[in-house]
Amino acid sequence: MTPPATSPTRASVAGALTEPSPVSDPAEQTTAPPVADEATGTRRRSRERNHRAAGALAAVGRLPRASGRVVLRHPVAVLAVLAAVVLASTISSILLARANAHTDKVEAARSAALEAAKQNAAALLSYDYQTIDRDTPTRGDRLTGQFKDDYARLVTDLVTPAAKQRKLVTKTSVAMASVISADTDKVQVLTFLNQTSQAQDTPQPVLTGSRVRITMEHINGRWLVSELTPL
Repeated sequence: MTPPATSPTRASVAGALTEPSPVSDPAEQTTAPPVADEATGTRRRSRERNHRAAGALAAVGRLPRASGRVVLRHPVAVLAVLAAVVLASTISSILLARANAHTDKVEAARSAALEAAKQNAAALLSYDYQTIDRDTPTRGDRLTGQFKDDYARLVTDLVTPAAKQRKLVTKTSVAMASVISADTDKVQVLTFLNQTSQAQDTPQPVLTGSRVRITMEHINGRWLVSELTPL
């Protein structure tokens, strides 16, 4: 007895259930990702990033060390510069101290010589016919240099005879005085004088004014007159 023929539709359904059907469209095929290749690339990129970071850190770390080597490479030059600066500062301080000391001495000379000039002007240019012989020798103690002899000769030869003849009395006072120039041992003073003279032939006092330049010199601790010039 012949078995019954199988229906084509049933056979197709049975084959579809038992065997996978081939896919004819390549786009529908699914390819597995290359897991190994991606892991290798990731590790390589990581190593490159680490290498670049390490290089940057090394470069930054070398900067202060390089600068330090430059400074330490010339220690003698650095010490020489520092020594020069210290020496210059010391010299400047010494010079400034000396300049200040000199200025203080000049100011002290101005003050002392000015006062001495006023006292000497009043004494040297005042005279009384009754005491002039006695006063002249003592006035020499106020004078120095050639002017000491010139003054004594002038008073002896001219002033004393005229004063005795006229019975002249002259009193001198300093109205004003100022320093013209000054150093520690020599000062010039300009004096403005008032002189009152009275004689036998002029019973009323006569007032006159004059200007006199006086040169003072510091000799053995004293300010003495070395020149007296009417202006």
